[in-house]
Amino acid sequence: MKDHITIQTQKSEAELEALIEALCTIPAPLGQERARAEFVQDWLNGNGLTGSWIDRSGNVIFPYSCNSEKYIAFTAHMDTVFPETEPFPFVREGTIAKCPGIGDDTANMAALMLAARWVVQQRLCFPYSLLFVWDTGEEGLGNLNGVRGLMEDYADHIAALVALDGVYPGLINGAVGSVRWRIRAKTSGGHSFRNFGSPNAIERMAALIGALYAQPLPDAEGARTTFNVGSIAGGTSVNTIAQACEILYEVRSDSAAALNAMECALNALVRDAQQRGGVDFSCEEIGRRPASGARAEGQDALESHWKRAVQAVLPGQEVRCTSGSTDCNIPLSMAIPAMCVGAYRGGAAHTRKEWIDCASLSTGYALLLHLFHSFAQEDQQFL
Repeated sequence: MKDHITIQTQKSEAELEALIEALCTIPAPLGQERARAEFVQDWLNGNGLTGSWIDRSGNVIFPYSCNSEKYIAFTAHMDTVFPETEPFPFVREGTIAKCPGIGDDTANMAALMLAARWVVQQRLCFPYSLLFVWDTGEEGLGNLNGVRGLMEDYADHIAALVALDGVYPGLINGAVGSVRWRIRAKTSGGHSFRNFGSPNAIERMAALIGALYAQPLPDAEGARTTFNVGSIAGGTSVNTIAQACEILYEVRSDSAAALNAMECALNALVRDAQQRGGVDFSCEEIGRRPASGARAEGQDALESHWKRAVQAVLPGQEVRCTSGSTDCNIPLSMAIPAMCVGAYRGGAAHTRKEWIDCASLSTGYALLLHLFHSFAQEDQQFL
């Protein structure tokens, strides 16, 4: 099988590159993934992988039945962080290809498409049925809507989830949760000279920001907690006392308890700001991603498949396990085995200088095929 996979990856290298370039020409801002979804579905049908559908969350679902009511879901998200609806230029410089979103998560999307075809062509059998999923809403304020919908629709039927996102050979097995808020301050304002001394929404918001940055972080052993004010807007003119100001604020942690503590601290600071009088504060939650729950039974067994694949393709390579904010957050918060791995090498994700090394694609694709082959050889159930 190893020799077959080597031959297959070499044969598919040019096709994989072409597929990535084709996907890059289809913009997919958050909430506007439909064109990519239709491309994926057309490609599946054109390659003999019939029976897919686009679900209520906008995900493309392709099931591969192995006569089991339990599924292993393999996901790659279609959305990018960029708001543009016109195609970005695709630039090739030697083995380096550049395009915003090319790695996160377009390269992994394409690899999953070819891998699904390979699994079907090889007629592999698994202890569980498979769900190939190209999902929506992974980035930004998408709040993981695609995987949330998937887990709701397949409640109690997902045995494990493997997300393709990021670069190889690392493995994400912890969920960094987050909560995002829009905080507003409003007051009557006035003329900067005649009404000098009246409450200023910007000044009061600045005081709140200062309090947020002065707060102590929760003491949760082994956990990392962060916070950030990501944007601020408000005011009318240089000679107007600001009537309104708003900020976007988030907290992140791989500890659910720490997230809760930070939320309580925010509420207390907003109450204190309100009690100064003269300015009305409001705090609207605009996004929430759960942190890891209890470690799932079967988590180690799931991770062992990726480690086997890495040793088969990159002998001696260390697999470093980290925490992240990925499609895995939802199953990990539910104590369902999940991991996030990648099928390319590149950098500058979430910037307009994002790039991938096309020379890495055959290795990444080989890792993915070895991963599926490892699952097919598995005698043990995850549960």
